[in-house]
Amino acid sequence: MGSDYRKAVLILAGLSLSLGVPVAWGQTANTFQPGFFQPVARFDPSRPVQVVLINRSDATVEYGITTDLGPDQELLPDEQVTLTIRELPAYLSIHTPSRPPFSEMSLRYVVSDDVAQNRITVNVAVNLLQEGGGDRTLDFNPEGGVYIY
Repeated sequence: MGSDYRKAVLILAGLSLSLGVPVAWGQTANTFQPGFFQPVARFDPSRPVQVVLINRSDATVEYGITTDLGPDQELLPDEQVTLTIRELPAYLSIHTPSRPPFSEMSLRYVVSDDVAQNRITVNVAVNLLQEGGGDRTLDFNPEGGVYIY
């Protein structure tokens, strides 16, 4: 049994490695490098980055940036807002409101970048697949990568 078990583990490990690294909803930045935690977009960290947040869901969402100590702001369906991030690292949290009637829903972020304009566009949609808890946070790291958690 020991030899067969080791063979099965090696085969499964080989299959796992050959399938590639999972990324958020199949998105990767055009600077993809093999490895874990791939950025979904890139920006120039030496300049302020503009973030265009578009609510494509049917629900009001709240958003907040960790470098801004103010309260979360609301974004109604089909509205958009442009934010400026000047301090890194920064985390942008986007979620449905945590108050009655507590209709929290799973969200999905579709992210694109315009490196020349140093602009990241985030389309917030309902996670129709209902896999996991959905997307919750965008990480703007000091190396210029945007990651989804």
